[in-house]
Amino acid sequence: MYALRWLTLAYVVANCVITIADTWFEDTWYFMFLYAPFGTVFWFCFYWKLLGAPRLQKRFKQFGSFAIWNFLLIYLLPIGSAELILVLFEAAPAETIEQSFWALGYFLLIMLVLYLPYYLFGTLFPAMILKRSDTVRSALARSPRQAGYLLPRFFGIFLPISILSAVLYTVVQFADADMQPITTAGDINSFSLLLMAISVPLSVLSEAVFMVISKTAYLRNLRELGDLPEFDAEVFA
Repeated sequence: MYALRWLTLAYVVANCVITIADTWFEDTWYFMFLYAPFGTVFWFCFYWKLLGAPRLQKRFKQFGSFAIWNFLLIYLLPIGSAELILVLFEAAPAETIEQSFWALGYFLLIMLVLYLPYYLFGTLFPAMILKRSDTVRSALARSPRQAGYLLPRFFGIFLPISILSAVLYTVVQFADADMQPITTAGDINSFSLLLMAISVPLSVLSEAVFMVISKTAYLRNLRELGDLPEFDAEVFA
């Protein structure tokens, strides 16, 4: 757990650096992919510790497939979908964009494509850590089965923390040049820096909360199927 604390701290620092650099550029969607390498390593190690996976398993082989699916499902799919929706929304007539109904629909659709992959595919990742013969289709089938456990925690814990972090992040991202946490000239805005210092740890916390939820949902599913290995049963207990 000591190593995990340092990893979490390093992940927070890396996210802070990327967030500061992100404020210097206009196209934030593509810049968000810079979070992926650090996020993938953090997710892999965090799941590994949560599941108490045996140390003798070959981590590097697992990490390759884990990293690919994590990037595709947690980064590329939601960010790419959100970018497509943004392009379509901006292509709409000006009078349509200005209508509150369409603006609300755009916001809800963005929220849907950003968070739905977490719910649908979240249980795939603990399965990969445990070297189970699991597929994306299996994860899709497992989510409805564990909806009674997943949904209350998804909407009641994970989503509020994540949305609060996203709101603070958005305020920082769309601030004027002189309101950036650290400007390109090296000037520091204490208020924006404070918002970022709150937003980034909240974002990391939301990810950790989600991983705990998805891990437990996956183990609950294994237990219901009578397929819970011995060391998994100890973790589940």
